[in-house]
Amino acid sequence: MARLDKIAGFLCAALALCGSLSLARADTKWLLDAADAAEKTDQAQAIRILRAALEIVEDPKVLIRLGTLLERGKRLTEAIALYERYITRRPEASSQLNQRIESLRLRETFAAADEVKAGKPETALAKQAFGFGRQAALKKDFEQGTRFLKAAVVLDPALPGPYRLLGAAYLKMGRKRSGWAHLADYLRIRPDGALASKVRKMLLGKGFLGTVRMTASFPADIWINGRYMGQQTPARVTLPEGLHIVTFVSSKYHLIKRFRVRVKREATRAVEFRFGIIEVALQPWARLRADDRDLGLWDALGLPEGNYQLEATSHDGKRKGKIQLTVESGRSQKLTWAAFANKR
Repeated sequence: MARLDKIAGFLCAALALCGSLSLARADTKWLLDAADAAEKTDQAQAIRILRAALEIVEDPKVLIRLGTLLERGKRLTEAIALYERYITRRPEASSQLNQRIESLRLRETFAAADEVKAGKPETALAKQAFGFGRQAALKKDFEQGTRFLKAAVVLDPALPGPYRLLGAAYLKMGRKRSGWAHLADYLRIRPDGALASKVRKMLLGKGFLGTVRMTASFPADIWINGRYMGQQTPARVTLPEGLHIVTFVSSKYHLIKRFRVRVKREATRAVEFRFGIIEVALQPWARLRADDRDLGLWDALGLPEGNYQLEATSHDGKRKGKIQLTVESGRSQKLTWAAFANKR
């Protein structure tokens, strides 16, 4: 436990502000003002902001307001849940609101929800909520800090800092499973992050991580979930359980290949990118197409293993040809005009 406290303390300290930021009271006026502005033009944005406000303070007025917006979008099940939460806070309103809920339940059977887009992330508001949460955590007010941090996650789910600090805060509060789960979320978003190696050590053996072993026929750079890992094949990376996008990039051979990889906890998943090389030695030079896909103008290029219909058209238009080409993993082959059966 002492070791966990030490690492969690490091994570909190790593988030100290360079300047000062006054800690807001646990109110949501700044968010409600933003929701007012958003509601005039974008209902989805207003819904996102109001959800964040509820993470900080369960304000009955916000419950009703958000429920009304969801009801307007025919998202009746969600609206009903919010109205029921309101009744637990304001029992005196139960008679009138229960009639509304019963009416919605009848409509729920027949109504098709409007398609409401998630809306763009509210990154500026998320960073503001993150700043308040960070200040609270540094003052060891973890209860208030986690409320602001959860609001930041709602406002911009792609912002990594809130997950990292939520993990540290929950560990400090003794809520280990919640802490580890949020640290796993951080690792999912930033597998290359500055604190990723420390987070991996914290999660080792906790039932949250699996391993991906990546190999390729020729060296390739590794990207995971859109983040460059600073590694080339062969490589091993521990990742949270779930679906990840593993991308192999060969700049030398102008080739990119993506794999959807489902990681299982405490298990190793092997991913192999099998491709071959074509050394282009066409004189006069020509543009190549493989299965109607333009391959560009390169002296050497890579293709995944398999069979292709390859077409070449010389730059002066005097030569054309088609061949069936088999690309073998790990093999390089030279391509000249002599290989084409139809040429002129």
